[in-house]
Amino acid sequence: MAINLSDFLSARQDVRLQAELARLPSFPEHLQHFLVTGPERSGKTSILFHFAHSKAAGGNKVVFICKRAKLEQVPPLLPHGGDVKDPAYSNVQMRYLDTMAELRRYAACFHLLEAPPSALVVDDISDFLDSRILDRRMREADLVKTLALLHNAVTSVRRKGGAAGHTCVLLVSDTSPADSPHAVYLFKRWLPLTFAIKRAPCLRTAARQAGDLEFALLPAAAEAHALAPGCLSQLHFSLASHSALVLTSVTASHQPGPPSDALAFL
Repeated sequence: MAINLSDFLSARQDVRLQAELARLPSFPEHLQHFLVTGPERSGKTSILFHFAHSKAAGGNKVVFICKRAKLEQVPPLLPHGGDVKDPAYSNVQMRYLDTMAELRRYAACFHLLEAPPSALVVDDISDFLDSRILDRRMREADLVKTLALLHNAVTSVRRKGGAAGHTCVLLVSDTSPADSPHAVYLFKRWLPLTFAIKRAPCLRTAARQAGDLEFALLPAAAEAHALAPGCLSQLHFSLASHSALVLTSVTASHQPGPPSDALAFL
């Protein structure tokens, strides 16, 4: 299943932006495990929902794992012009879990599904950690164990698909600073391609105050896997006063550029 940047953010009502997105390359099919990072309230869940809808609109089944209480407290934003009654959402199965142990059990039984989904999405994986565990090493071990099981779960679908060529994409979000060496160490083995939500450095001050953000692949991930330069293109978006997810511009990348500083939300 082809994955490209337009699966994460699109502009239904802007023909020019849609044309720019269409010119961007897809990610290699052997790299189908993604991480989306960013501060709280920066649109991560909304971007994950956009991805789920994009794949579901093509007739693919998607499983979306999250905490019910968190989703009800802060519902994801629909893309600008989107409709909550869109029939494509019927292909998105919501799976509400509360603990890392429940998430691991689900991943361990994933291969038993008669009709596995084409995408497995996990929202804010660190939120499933037990808050009573204060030791950092124990928390990290718990996280890595779960990442390994999720990776094996979607890989088993590829093996099970055989000649049919069925694959399953893994998309996970987290609030960790993606470009910190420690975060890269924890995630990169299981989720080799990392997208970060950051402040868009090239925008005017007035635009930045309006909440414009940048969604882009970390350059280190692109360089490590020799991806086409277009995969490093930046998508600028706005939360539109927390009413809609709006793609505002696309900055096509032809040469890998230096990473911008991560956004620090208060």
